[in-house]
Amino acid sequence: AAETDGEKTTKRNMPTDLHDFDKRLPQKVESYTSLVAEQGNTLAEQQTHVFHVYQLGIKDIDGYGHVWYGNYLKFFERGMQAFLGGGSFEVVQHLKYRRSVPWGAAHSQIETYLVSRPGPGRALVYQRWCVGDDADNTSALCLALVSLPPGCGDTVPVMGGGERLERKGPKLAMAVKNLQTGAVKPSDGKPIGQMLAPRRIFSDMVLTASGERRGRLQLVDVMDLFEQSRTEVVGGQPGLKAFLERGLALVVGQIDELVLAPDTPLDAGVDATCEVTLLREYAGRKCFDFQQRLLRADGAELARVRVLMCCVNPTQGELTTVPQDSWDDWVG
Repeated sequence: AAETDGEKTTKRNMPTDLHDFDKRLPQKVESYTSLVAEQGNTLAEQQTHVFHVYQLGIKDIDGYGHVWYGNYLKFFERGMQAFLGGGSFEVVQHLKYRRSVPWGAAHSQIETYLVSRPGPGRALVYQRWCVGDDADNTSALCLALVSLPPGCGDTVPVMGGGERLERKGPKLAMAVKNLQTGAVKPSDGKPIGQMLAPRRIFSDMVLTASGERRGRLQLVDVMDLFEQSRTEVVGGQPGLKAFLERGLALVVGQIDELVLAPDTPLDAGVDATCEVTLLREYAGRKCFDFQQRLLRADGAELARVRVLMCCVNPTQGELTTVPQDSWDDWVG
């Protein structure tokens, strides 16, 4: 659906880099507090909704000089935690990539806004990752349901839907609606193609309680496992090489409903399966909706997500059609 009020995505705003899944993070990521003048000229220290991302040297970048996709989720969660004083993402309802965030970029910051409190210990937050000083400097957007421990974020006020975001941005209600409207639709029961890919669940991906043998995956690591499918849907490394030789790239435009299945524990160091389903194509085989499910060895669902992927020509900075042979592999 068309987007309005300052959140439009054009062809030239599509990310055009391929990442090598490098998970290394910056050594220093900080937030800050600001002194805010209140009535009676009294100064009170308040936690700001702006989270500054300080990016360090060359060893912290991926092979293409940009932030790896999964790191967006990690930084968004850190920004939320700095704003609310803790908590964790329970469901990433929508995460939209408008353009790549280059490492070392000046004025790189994440804004967090409290949209609502759906229930006890829950918060819905809207976030923008902004880079630079241009009027249109939004690189990524996120809407997430947050799980909060008792007493966490209780004093943070809910922002009114009619209030505008920073720098004369859109009204909060409109910004949220735009992100929801552009979401990848669920499966209609008529998939075009499907593939299965093995996944290894490493020990550091499983969060276990003290003394427990089994645990749960973390959303950031699940995002890493799902992100690997971007290479596999073009035929793995050989297919990716063929894509690059043609001057093409397959990029992620948006993810929706990234969620862990409740009460589905697993052991660390085990194998799982990623089920990748091609739901639909549009714009002349330039954009594609995928559904991904991470399955335990016994077939139990561990996590799921819906993904928008697009084929782009990085040199021209525009969308392009997936070649016929690659398309035949997808639907075969």
